[in-house]
Amino acid sequence: MVPADITPELLAALNAKLAVVGLKLERVNA
Repeated sequence: MVPADITPELLAALNAKLAVVGLKLERVNA
């Protein structure tokens, strides 16, 4: 479920979390 009141701040926070997870995965795969 995606809330209808998604704000740019919320999207930025989600993008930051995804970036952190991506970096961790890259370290593991390297």
